[in-house]
Amino acid sequence: MNADQSSPISQEKIRRIELLTFDKEQKVYYAGYCNIFINNALKVILVQPENEGKNFKPISASFSWTFIQVKQLLWVLSDGVIDNFALVFENETDCKNIMEIIHNSEIPNESSSNIISESQKELYEEKCILALLDQFYNPNIAAIVYHLIKYFNENEKQKLINLLKSENLYETLYGLIFEEKKLKNGKVKAVNNSTNP
Repeated sequence: MNADQSSPISQEKIRRIELLTFDKEQKVYYAGYCNIFINNALKVILVQPENEGKNFKPISASFSWTFIQVKQLLWVLSDGVIDNFALVFENETDCKNIMEIIHNSEIPNESSSNIISESQKELYEEKCILALLDQFYNPNIAAIVYHLIKYFNENEKQKLINLLKSENLYETLYGLIFEEKKLKNGKVKAVNNSTNP
């Protein structure tokens, strides 16, 4: 990912990233796939939805916005509410590469609002995960959640379980999220048909 930073119009295009958008109530919408362009000269990420139309418009996000990485998801929070969105990469490495470009970019005469404390990051992460879980009935969002949790370590899974319990979502979503079914004897059986040799 080496764009020519000397040219004011140099852009690097990254393809096949899923896009999630938010409405003013912070409800998540699956917007399909998008292409992103990184312009180091202007310090912006340009997001071009493949399903561009009246519902999904191109987005321009300044590097000064708040960027929060949760595994392969990159939450992008603007100063307002309406422009918030999330990018879903195929893997965590691609997401980290974008974060490095943003964090290594210096924005002269501008406050770095994209640097937040660890406690703020945890609150944002919870808020973002809850927004996804609220739309879990959408098969595209459910697929994103499954893919995300697949990369959670045991501690992260326990934090998610605690979050489900605190939000009274445990009984409703636990089995769906972890693809497990509670049996009458209290044990848990995986409902995933795949077997490991």
